[in-house]
Amino acid sequence: MTVPMSYVAIHSCGRIVAATVDMKEHAKAVARDVARWVRLGDKVQRMSVEKARRSDWCECWRNKKARA
Repeated sequence: MTVPMSYVAIHSCGRIVAATVDMKEHAKAVARDVARWVRLGDKVQRMSVEKARRSDWCECWRNKKARA
């Protein structure tokens, strides 16, 4: 059994701000998401879906979006 993998965007605070599951049938959408994160200046990492779910997610980015 293969482990589901994902790409995550890492905010400047070092926490995750977005994620997408790496699925062959959605390759265009995955590429679009990753390209957008790079344009926004976020670091991109590949990790298992389970690790992404357990990781710390950014609160400063979410709070900034709510104020905008």
